[in-house]
Amino acid sequence: MQVWKRPFVAISGSRTRKLVCQVIQENTHYILASAPETGFGHLAGRGECGPKRRRANKSVFTKREECLNRTRWARFESVEELEAALRPVSEVEITQSDSGSGSATFWSTSIGGCLVFGGTGNRAMVFSGRRSEEYWTLTPIRRLAAGGHFRGQVLEEGDLLLLDPGGEVFQRTLKGHLQHAISIPLTVAERIIAAEHGLAPESVINKWSRKNAPRAAGQLERMLMRLLAGNLPSRIGGNADVTEVAGQVIATSLSGSSPQSLRSSLANRRRIVSRAEELIRGSLNQPPGVTELCEATYASRRLLFNAFNELLGRSPIAHARILRLHAARRRIRSGDERMRIQEIAFQLGFSHLGQFATDYSRLFGELPSQTRRLWGGFSAGDASVLLTKTARQSPGDNPS
Repeated sequence: MQVWKRPFVAISGSRTRKLVCQVIQENTHYILASAPETGFGHLAGRGECGPKRRRANKSVFTKREECLNRTRWARFESVEELEAALRPVSEVEITQSDSGSGSATFWSTSIGGCLVFGGTGNRAMVFSGRRSEEYWTLTPIRRLAAGGHFRGQVLEEGDLLLLDPGGEVFQRTLKGHLQHAISIPLTVAERIIAAEHGLAPESVINKWSRKNAPRAAGQLERMLMRLLAGNLPSRIGGNADVTEVAGQVIATSLSGSSPQSLRSSLANRRRIVSRAEELIRGSLNQPPGVTELCEATYASRRLLFNAFNELLGRSPIAHARILRLHAARRRIRSGDERMRIQEIAFQLGFSHLGQFATDYSRLFGELPSQTRRLWGGFSAGDASVLLTKTARQSPGDNPS
């Protein structure tokens, strides 16, 4: 077993501090064990971040150390693992838009019941699905997240997104996208909005909204990064009161101008894409054609294509093909190794094996046989123990 150190960079005010994360490597695996108390149990690693410098006030140091020991970092070599990481806050399917081998880095912590997390990826990706009904999620858009799309709207630096519980997810990210977010328990958010701000909770929480508020977005981004780095306000402490953390986040997010709701034309396009995706996923072996999708969604061909391009950045035909390739990848990785790759391809409607191998290699940067050799028998959805193979990653790489 080999141990090495990786830098984890966090920004606190105007200073940049380097926290050191020890990662334990056994053969070609990161071993990430269960820690249900974090809310992201399947990401709890043996390599835990901790401060390198003690402060004069020992009690303050202890509080910071307790928080840092809950911050988890993991690097994933496929979008399926990232899907599993996001399950506490959303049930989404992630597909690559860029060709080549995809990877993502994800970090998370739980403070007083609030889930704070962030991530970055090396490929453009599409997220579609629904958020958890148990949390209200707030996310600032900074420079490395700008230019992407959320529910058909182009995200700009300084935007602040307030995401309704149980709401639909249609997000397109660019290569190198980096974003932080916090998910607050719904009952806590409702209590704080009513008591501290005198507003009807449903008027704020139960709708997706966006506002351009560079100052508030910047403050929230710095706050989330401090929480991930373990810099809790002195009055909060190691066993943070959920209302203290959530109260500061909500006050920052609601300051300034009122958020803007989604325009109705986009709501109709979301309905079209949601219904079409449901039909496509229901028959991956023989996905419906354009005519069938138009009939099922009551949309013209032009409206159908415009809705897909605006929300997912691809046509219905291209989206169906990518969904089938991702389904094949999941079966190759976690399925019965006795099942031949050719059988998996035929099950998903790929009748021309040569074309299947070409499309697969173009999207994932490896042949189906290489996927089986590297990942055979591995299940990305295992929520208790997540084993991430890292055969293509050297110990000296940075987690960025």
